[in-house]
Amino acid sequence: MFRNNKGFTLIELMVSLGVLAVISAALMSRIGPGPQQYARDTRRQSDLNTIASALALYRNDLGGYPLTTASLIPNYITAPVPTDPRDGSAYTYTPGPPGCAGTNPPRCTTFTICDTMEKTGANVCVSNP
Repeated sequence: MFRNNKGFTLIELMVSLGVLAVISAALMSRIGPGPQQYARDTRRQSDLNTIASALALYRNDLGGYPLTTASLIPNYITAPVPTDPRDGSAYTYTPGPPGCAGTNPPRCTTFTICDTMEKTGANVCVSNP
């Protein structure tokens, strides 16, 4: 007379999975792009510090900073030089003082490398100490 049914039916499992899918989709839309922007901003800051470290090594060996970050490859940084994680554009590198590129050989004694943070819109720069 009585059947001893243990477990869930296929319909019950499908309904519960559907409810979970709707809840997770709603949760993901609530979170938005913020965590991704934060992760890319963290990567930008790390990249700027990595390039600054390679520039310091270059200066210790050669007595000045290079005119471009491409000069750091392969002795001071692995190829390719880090770029913006969102669009792959190069970070803004400026050797200084102004006019140092016009000397022969170039004698750049300062540098600034910058990028704009995605989440805050702030311009973050790293320069030689």
